[in-house]
Amino acid sequence: MEKLYGFKESDVIGLIEYVKENKGKKLTEIFSGYASKTNKANGTIRNLYYTIAKRSNSDEEFSKKLLSGEKIQVEKKVEFSVEEEKRFAREILIKKAKGKSIRRAVLELSCGDQKLALRYQNKFRSMLKNKPETLQEIAIQIERDFPSLKPRVRGREERNALQVERLKREINRLFERTFIELKKENALLKSMLKESSGLGERQEKNESSKRIEEFFKAREGKNFL
Repeated sequence: MEKLYGFKESDVIGLIEYVKENKGKKLTEIFSGYASKTNKANGTIRNLYYTIAKRSNSDEEFSKKLLSGEKIQVEKKVEFSVEEEKRFAREILIKKAKGKSIRRAVLELSCGDQKLALRYQNKFRSMLKNKPETLQEIAIQIERDFPSLKPRVRGREERNALQVERLKREINRLFERTFIELKKENALLKSMLKESSGLGERQEKNESSKRIEEFFKAREGKNFL
């Protein structure tokens, strides 16, 4: 059998056996358990399971070989309507403006239903990526309805700018650490030069050491970028 969702046949069989062994448990618990067992992400295991289910209904040979002819039936996913998307996105943005995290917001909206909360969270993240303009419009409407609230929705350009700034800070920190290490090495070099013999050699190395020191002294307290 060719790889299924990037997994070998042994991995697929392992998941099928794990599901049988844990019959009666919620699928979310099974996915979490098998993910821990195989060192994989929950989402990967979930996708593998639904891929197996789909294959079992379309490939009789696959079903007979791995599932004794059984076909895995799964609930048909009902997509959110445009109005539903906007309604729960608005509620999430209002809760975020009040200082709550997305996770907390979706849990409250789903009344503790973990499965529904996951759907809300995934859909909201999808909207952040694919429909930022829609979220911006909702945020503007919230500000009109509740002037005291200031919901923020970062667009792609702002997120990219933040990533660039974060990278610059990391490079500057790296430069500072390098500068400190080179200062230590420079001090050691000076000490060694004092003990070395040969005036000409000592003068030449002193000049080289002085140029290095002057360069880094000029950069001290400044960002590299």
